[in-house]
Parts: sequence; C-alpha cells; structure tokens
Amino acid sequence: MAIRSFDVGGHRGLRRAAAEDLPNLCAIAGPNGAGKSSLLEQLKRRAVKVAVEPGTEIMYVGPHRTWRSGNVNEVAVLGMPMDFSAILAQDAMPGFPYPIANFQAFSGLSRQGSTGDDAQAYVKASIIRIRNKKQQLLNREWDAQGGQIAAGSVPDLFDPFRELVNTLLPHLGWVGVNDANSSDIRCEFRNVAGEASRVFDIDELSSGEKAAIALFLPFIERTVKVLSGEQTPVTDGVVPVTVLLDEPELHLHPLLQLNVLEYMRTLAREDRAQFIFTVHSPSLLDALTKDELFLLSPAELAPDNQLSRLVDSSERLEAVRAMTGSTHLLTRCKPIVFIEGEPDDGAKATDERIARILLPDVAHWALIPTQGKPQVIKAAKEMRAAKLHLPGMPVFGLVDDDQGTTGTPDFVVSWSACMLENLLLDPEALSTIVGPYSAAVGLSTPAEIRRSLLDLAALQIEEEKRLRLKDRLPRATLAVDASDIMSAEKYINETAADYLKKIKAIDLAGLQRNVEAVVQGIVDRGEQLERFHGKKLLRAWYDKYFKGIGIGWNPFLIELARHASQGERLQRLAAPAIDRIRLYFPPDLSQTLGNCPQGSQRDALLAECTEERALWERGEPKADGREALRRRILQYAHDATIEDGLKTALVQSASAIGTA
Repeated sequence: MAIRSFDVGGHRGLRRAAAEDLPNLCAIAGPNGAGKSSLLEQLKRRAVKVAVEPGTEIMYVGPHRTWRSGNVNEVAVLGMPMDFSAILAQDAMPGFPYPIANFQAFSGLSRQGSTGDDAQAYVKASIIRIRNKKQQLLNREWDAQGGQIAAGSVPDLFDPFRELVNTLLPHLGWVGVNDANSSDIRCEFRNVAGEASRVFDIDELSSGEKAAIALFLPFIERTVKVLSGEQTPVTDGVVPVTVLLDEPELHLHPLLQLNVLEYMRTLAREDRAQFIFTVHSPSLLDALTKDELFLLSPAELAPDNQLSRLVDSSERLEAVRAMTGSTHLLTRCKPIVFIEGEPDDGAKATDERIARILLPDVAHWALIPTQGKPQVIKAAKEMRAAKLHLPGMPVFGLVDDDQGTTGTPDFVVSWSACMLENLLLDPEALSTIVGPYSAAVGLSTPAEIRRSLLDLAALQIEEEKRLRLKDRLPRATLAVDASDIMSAEKYINETAADYLKKIKAIDLAGLQRNVEAVVQGIVDRGEQLERFHGKKLLRAWYDKYFKGIGIGWNPFLIELARHASQGERLQRLAAPAIDRIRLYFPPDLSQTLGNCPQGSQRDALLAECTEERALWERGEPKADGREALRRRILQYAHDATIEDGLKTALVQSASAIGTA
C-alpha cells in the first residue's frame, strides 16, 4: 500500500509534477519556492491523479513542527482515543474529551505546510498510551493464565521503543513511564554516560532528540499493536503506510540526520513504510542514491514536468559528486560554474571568495573552484557529458585570459582581463584603502596610484614577453613507466625528438617579434592594468607600498575587493564575462528547431533563436524578451505535432536559455 504514481499541480508554486514507479524512499530536492511543500500537500489531499493503492494510510508531517511541553494527567490519556500515527493522518488537529495540558486550544487547526504543525504536542501522551496498553495486556494475561503470568510469556511493549532510542540516540537510556504523580506523568530517560543517575523527562530532551523520537513513534505504535495482538503483521510485500515528510533534517545534527536516513531505509527495505520527503540538508543529499534522489525545478524552468530523477546512473552520480564536492550544488537550479583557484576556506582570499565579494551576480551560482584552466575545461566538459537532469542549470567554466582561450568550448568563458586579480587593480578602490595611511604610503590620489602601478608594470614588461612566448611554444608531457627502464628510455628519446622537430618548424624569431608587438601594443593603449599578469603586479604594489602598514595580504585583498565591487571599472571589465553566462543561449536550439516540420510558428522561432545566438557570440546578449521566447518554445514543443525525441530536445535546450 503506497503511492506509486502521481500527476499533480496547480497549487501555489507547483505547476505540474508527475512521476511513475515511485520507490519506497523518495527524496525531493530543489530550491525554495519550487513547490516541494505544495507537492506533499497535494499528495496528502490525494489529488485526482494521485494513484494511491487501496487501503493506503497516509501520514503527513509538516515543516513547521513544534514541541509543546506541559503536564499530562491520567484522565486526559484515558480520554485520548487515537495513537500518534492517527493524529498524523488527520488534516486538522483533533479534539479530545479531556484536555491534555493546554493543548485543547489546537483543536481544529489545519495541518498544512504553510502553517504550524502542533501534532508533536501529543507525542508524550502517545508514549504513555503504550504504558496503558502494556497494563491491559498484563491484566488480560493474568486472567488468562489463572492469576499468574509465566516468565517470558508476555512481550515487553516498550522493547521497540527502547530499540529506537538505542539506535538513534545511543547516548540516552529509556527508563520508563513514571506515574507516581497522576497529574504529571513523566516519560523518563537518563544519560548512558556521565550523570547516569540523573533521570529527566522527555520534555527536557534537546529539539533534535525529541524530533528523532517523534519521526518514528508511529512505527513503534504499529509494532506495539502487533505485539499486543491488536492487529496482525502485514505480509506479502504490502506497504501499510506512506509518510509525507517535509524536511526530516530539522533540528538534527548531520550525524543524526544520517542515522535517521538509514532508519528510514530499513523500514522502506522491509516494506514497512514508504517515505516521500523533501530535503535541503547537504549531509542527506550526499548520502542519497540515484534511485532515491529526485529534483523539483521551478515551474518557469520546467513547465511540462517539474519533477525528474537527478541522474539515471550511480556511476554518473558519484562522478559528478567527485567533481562538485557536494550534491546540494546540483539541486539549486542555478548555473554551475567551475572557476580557477582554491575553494573558500574562510581565511585566505581565494579566487572563489574574491569573486563572491566582487560580483553579486555570482552569489546565486554554484561556484566550484578547480585548479588550473585545463582542469576547469575538463570538468565543465565532463559535467555536461554526465547527462544530468538539470533544468535551467547549464554548466560553465570561467577562466583567466592569461593563456588565451582559442579552441575552448563556447561554455568556457574568460574574463575581459588577464585574470581575476586584474579586476582589483582599480586606482579608485586602492586610493580609498590608502586614505588613512597616505602619509606612510606616499600616495593618495587615484592618479598617483595609477602612475605607481604603471611604473611597476614597466618593470614587468620582459616577464610579460617571456610568458607570452612560453604560451605560444608547443608543449609535451612525459609520463614515464619506471618499471621498464628500456622502454622508458626509448619513449623519452622519441618524445624529445618529436618536440625538437616541432620547435625547429617554428619561426622563433618571427614569434618573438609578434610577442614583442603584442606587449608593446598593450603599453601603447595603456592597458597594462588589464592585460599584464594581475597577480604579480598587485603583489608587487602591495609589497612596495602597503606591506609595511601592518595589514596582511589576505585582509588587504578582501578589503580591496569590497571597494572595487562598487566601481565603474569593475562593471566594465566583468560584465562581458558575467553576461555570457547569465544570458547564455544554447547553440543546438536553432538546429533542433530546424529539424521540426516547417510552419510559420517554427520559422518565426527559428529566426529569433538564430539572431539571439548571433548576439551572444558577438558578446552582445540581451535579456529583453528572453523569458517570453523560452515560454513560446516550450509551448510550441507541447502543442506541435513533432516526434518525442525532438520535443524532449526542445524542452531541454529551451530550459538552458539564460534569462537574467
């Protein structure tokens, strides 16, 4: 008994989500606002196209769940006619004849994702109800066995609860229900280590400890019913309940999150439950398998069906995780951009950190630092080849322009400067930092600082020629197998001979003249601060003028980035590269449209897409009309009589159109 397929939508941010052959463990990831909570609510309501197997019980746990502490008395528990699992199956908070603590005020409150869910208020009373069932079982057996109970003939109904606590919260020990005060019944625990003698009530547990108990109490109750003879165990692979769970990770430490996931897996594997849950936790996302992980994209990126499996191969999923470092980057529905440099470690002024400070546009991107331009290009290519289902999330590389970008794919974009550090060589920003120390530095105005930078650049001219000459010479790599010396020697000699042959074929004198002309042209145009090696030039300026002030290199770079981010120079130099990513236009869209049947609608779309691609290639992409164009393409793919393969290709290409 479970939900195996659905096709729902039309609720808040959810336009349409459809799935078939759902497993017993379904994790739904995606950005805020995509409609994940709305999807769970549609399933809870058993919307018209939710295929619920006969007899399926659906339990719902909302995202805003609270724990209400209060005294629980004996009369109130006796007047509570339902288990905690039954409360979770209700659309509204129930009301009972006798109030439990002060919870009667919750009676009738709707249990939706958009409101608070106070169902956990009844966890404590539900545990006490297990105590009552235990007493009833003992009384029944006492009568059945003629005024005695044979040792081992009656199961301890708290064994399943004790096992749950030992599995998820091994630092705690379950003591039992203390009803010495019938007006304030306690569910008591103690620490296994440390103050083992101190006993405390469940209300004193941490938020995470209480959340873990509440998540799985319904399954303890089911086991208790089987042990007490109230119901027979479910067999023949029938799943008795589907749990719709909004963010199970709430209040849980990452390690406890993984324990909870494994507990859910065990219940799902044993066909004791189906779990359909939303997730944001990086820890959980990294632990999910390809069969368990689904992506819900925003409706504007995937209007035909927002829900898809992230990947159809375990090998691809693991390969992508290795490239990105974390699965959660794949679920943000934002561009994935590999950049040169080291990751942000919170201390150094790495390329990632500087980029995020300099460029607010990249704050929403998934930036993945990768060492070196060749590695960036390789990672972007492999990521695109992994065939992930990533609507609206094209993959890019963003690289320095110090070695040129000839022959790189169109999705590898370079700065409009030599490298990221060149964006920091802003005389206006430097003058702001220098201000309080101008007397010690000996510089104050932007003009003076620019002159000092150009003077240092003049000392760098020969190095600039050398670097450019080096970049233009052929390269060879030796990968020697030291286990076979004879073969290694032969390989080295052949590689060296081949390299010398390539060198001799080059007009070295002409190449050197060309390099000198390039460097001189940069000087003549006054572009040294943009085209010379920015990292070396900025470091040379810092060492000469600012190092003695007492401000370290990394704090200096971070502060400089903050000031440079506000300048006109940065916008002028960074905008072309940012826009090539932000307003990307896929090259295969025109070709796909060209393969569709001729017609006025197709011809108009083809002409517009061809023009948009040409604008992008010229470095003049425009945001105006992009969103409307994408909608028209998607509508055409939906309405036109074209084969399924072309329809899928159109939808995928249209979702890659950058709109802003």
